[in-house]
Amino acid sequence: MSFSLPRKSLSEELERFTGYLTTYRHTANLRITEGVKYFAQHAKAIWFLDGLSSPKIIGIDDYISVSFISKNQKASIVARGCEGQVLYEEVNIPTDCIDMHERFYLHSNEFGGKTLMLPAEY
Repeated sequence: MSFSLPRKSLSEELERFTGYLTTYRHTANLRITEGVKYFAQHAKAIWFLDGLSSPKIIGIDDYISVSFISKNQKASIVARGCEGQVLYEEVNIPTDCIDMHERFYLHSNEFGGKTLMLPAEY
């Protein structure tokens, strides 16, 4: 008889990423934390990072909360400012990502760009 532990969901896996010391350059203007890198690779969502690298997002001089929602092979990205106002929204993006809802924070970094992180990494 073999015993195996149930596989954790990706959302549960992301809970292990807290704080951050290491960032990775995704583009010249966007750095990502280890947790975000793990998310993008395991959710098949590298394209999500490309979308957040656009001048529409990087050019916003504000602290940004980003929601990523994927369901039934469609995804949505909603970026909100510190007062809850929608700064950027893209919906019905075709994707092969797993169904999930995750939140991220995007803020200015010391390199003149933005850093994307999970809430627990903030």
